[in-house]
Amino acid sequence: MHKLVSRVLDHIINNDLIRRDERVMAGISGGIDSVCLFYVLLELKEVLSFDLCAVHVEHGIRGESSRRDERFVRALCEKEHVSLRVFNENVPELARKQGLSLEEAARLIRYRDFDTALTEAGADKIAVAHHMNDQAETFLFNLIRGSSLRGLSGMSPLRGKIIRPLLNCARSEIEEYAACMGLEYVTDESNRDESYSRNRIRNSVIPQLERVSARTVFHITKAGDFIREADEYLQSQADELYTECVTKAGRKGPCVIDTESFNTAPHILKGYVVRRILKEQSGRWKDISSVNIDDIIGLCEKQSGKRIELPCGLLALKTGDRLKLGKKEDLRGGPSERPRVEFELADYGAHMGFPEKNYTKWIDYDKIKNGLCVRTRREGDRITIDSELHRQAFKKYLINEKIPVNERDSLLLVADGSDIVWVIGGRLSEGYKLGPSSERAVIINVIGGLNNE
Repeated sequence: MHKLVSRVLDHIINNDLIRRDERVMAGISGGIDSVCLFYVLLELKEVLSFDLCAVHVEHGIRGESSRRDERFVRALCEKEHVSLRVFNENVPELARKQGLSLEEAARLIRYRDFDTALTEAGADKIAVAHHMNDQAETFLFNLIRGSSLRGLSGMSPLRGKIIRPLLNCARSEIEEYAACMGLEYVTDESNRDESYSRNRIRNSVIPQLERVSARTVFHITKAGDFIREADEYLQSQADELYTECVTKAGRKGPCVIDTESFNTAPHILKGYVVRRILKEQSGRWKDISSVNIDDIIGLCEKQSGKRIELPCGLLALKTGDRLKLGKKEDLRGGPSERPRVEFELADYGAHMGFPEKNYTKWIDYDKIKNGLCVRTRREGDRITIDSELHRQAFKKYLINEKIPVNERDSLLLVADGSDIVWVIGGRLSEGYKLGPSSERAVIINVIGGLNNE
């Protein structure tokens, strides 16, 4: 067994890339990397007991050269008795229609076709030929253009159904293996075109860096691995912050950030949370930059009524101690789901404690004078604002809290006569809070609307 095949076998086993009796589909372009991958998997399929098939995407970019690559791959698979699925696409047309670069459009179509081929063939995994040099190129490309830790962490050996068996191999090792085995392959002449940024990095930048250190590619790849570990840890911490601070109106509605608790979190975690919200609201990253993320974090600390127009038709709006982030039409008075409010009577003792949540509140049942109802504001409403039970006209409260005028009439309130018990999603009246002598509680739970469902 060639030393490269042995290294790939260890990589597959250590990262659990292929399991016994799985069907693996190799993505073959016809270039040296994918042909190497194809023959390595051919050798290992008996060792690991898996079935092998293949897919080729002809992108329609390079004319006769592209069709030559297709003919080569067809002949290769026929020679080795491996079933092949071929897709013929028009990438330039898609790029023009969607305003994408040729590289972006080609990648979009390629992975779409991979998904289709996996389903058609009943395959479990799609193997692609990315290697260590590709990792280094991606790291440098993202570093130069400005990237989060996620972009610098590079590619993972396993992502969903995509596996990368050659990721621990350098290009020089692949070239040595191809020469040793006498493999034939085609050469994509566009790889020499340095009008493409990645080609300049591959053909000019990395060779210059290797003059400083021959192990440049290895060291960059290891740095990417360390960054991936850090990114995964920070993401787990940010997910906890998201759960604590963010509520959402249904599956596709705007998100609401509780800025009071959000603002106390470390800046880096706030960035992760905002990125997650932006991805959920826009469905893509294109046109969204780190400047947009920093602007949103800054808006969380500004006065009520401030707003920011964002790419992808999004809007961020500061309202009191909340920040709403979503599609413009959803934040400018479009139709929204009204939440359902439920009341539950429960026994209470001071030793019990109760959960502090934005959309679940516990109040003292015996402090209710008339009966609870859910409504919007009325003339004469008042709210108790401190532990000494000072009362304030609700109109003045709204002014002091800097609630925008156009939102005041739509605020949902739990009221007891003219006394405001709770501004839903916001302040709870001091006059209805549980105390040491409380014996019975009303649990108010809001379901739907701008809370987590």
